[in-house]
Amino acid sequence: MTLYRLEGDRLVPFQQEDFPEYEDTLETWIKQNSTVVLDGETLLIIGRQQVTAFGKNLDLLGVDSDGNTIIVELKKGRAPREVLAQPLEYTAWVQTLSYEDLDRIALQYFEKRNCPYKSLMHAYREVFLSPAEVEGEEELETRFNQRQRMFIIAQKIGPEVEAVARFLRKAGVDIYCMEFAYYVDQSGQKLLDTEIMVGREEVETPPYPPKPNPFREPLERIEVLVRERLEEDFNTIKASKPKKDWGKWFYFPKTPYEGKDFNLYFRKNNTIRVSLAINIPINGEEICDFFQQRAKEIEHKLGSGVKLGKTGEKTFSIYEDISWSGNLDDVEGLIEPIAERVATYISFLYPMAREYDEKDRKG
Repeated sequence: MTLYRLEGDRLVPFQQEDFPEYEDTLETWIKQNSTVVLDGETLLIIGRQQVTAFGKNLDLLGVDSDGNTIIVELKKGRAPREVLAQPLEYTAWVQTLSYEDLDRIALQYFEKRNCPYKSLMHAYREVFLSPAEVEGEEELETRFNQRQRMFIIAQKIGPEVEAVARFLRKAGVDIYCMEFAYYVDQSGQKLLDTEIMVGREEVETPPYPPKPNPFREPLERIEVLVRERLEEDFNTIKASKPKKDWGKWFYFPKTPYEGKDFNLYFRKNNTIRVSLAINIPINGEEICDFFQQRAKEIEHKLGSGVKLGKTGEKTFSIYEDISWSGNLDDVEGLIEPIAERVATYISFLYPMAREYDEKDRKG
C-alpha cells in the first residue's frame, strides 16, 4: 500500500524503507510507546536479549497490567515460517519463572539502562497500580506470570505464519502477529504504520488458567455485610471485584476524596489486613501530618493494634493486621467480624478524610 502526504492539492508519496538498526530502533520505539504493541495497553519492559535456559536470546520480555508476561520476537523483513517456533520455545521457559526470577531479570535490565526502579515490584507499582492496590507485596507477587502472551513483530507476516498463529489461538495459545511498516517522504518526514494481523480474536481456552481465588465468595459476602452496616451517607461506595491477590477495596467515585481507598486483603502470612490507603502524590504530604496528629484519637476508636505510616513510596496507610489460622475452613467464622471491622474503618475515617479535604479547599 502506498501512503501519501497532502501538500495543498499535491500528493507526496512516502517510500517504504528498512528500519535503521532494526531491533535497536524498534526496541526504543516500543519502550517509549509501549501502547502500540498491546493495542492501547501499557507494557512494562523488563528484559532485552535475555538468555533463556536453552541458550537462546529472547528479544524483549515485559509484563502487562495484570502481571502476565509478554514475550516479543522481532523480525526484519518477512517473518519466516520457522519464526513460530521461537516464541513458543521462549514461552516454555518463561512460564517456569518465579517472581524472584523475573525480579532478577528486571533488575539487570533496569540497572543497564539507568532506570529509577529498585525492583520489579517497584516498577509494577509505579506503572500500573492505583492507590488501592499498593500495599500487600506478598499478595501482589501472586499476580505475576499467571499467563504468557507472545508477540511476533515483523515488517511482513506471511499467510502461512498468519494461518498457523490463528490455529494456535484457537488451541488456547495467546499469540499475536503484528506488521510494522516504516516510510520516509522526499522531505525526510517519517511515518510508522502498524497492523495487528492476528490477536483480536479471543483465546478460546487459556493454556494456563489463573489460580482460583479461594476467598471470592467470602469477600463478596463481606461486601454485602459492609453495605448493610453503613448509613445512607455512604450509598455512593463502590467495590472492586475480588482480585487474584485475595483482596478487595472500597472507594467513592466522583467525589472530592480521590486517592483514598479502604482495603481488605487475605495475606499469605496468615493475617487479614484492613486499611485506609491514601495516595500521597494526589493528596500531598500534608495529609500524612493531618492523620498523624489525630493518631491518639484514631487509636482510641480503632484500638491499639492500628498503625499509621507509609506502606509504599507513594502511599500512607492507617491499617491493622488481624491474625488467623490460614485454614480455609475457618473463614466462615471471620466474615461477620471482618465486615464489622471494615465498616468501622469506613464510618470513622471517611468523615475524617472529608474534614481534611474541606480544610484543604478553604486553605
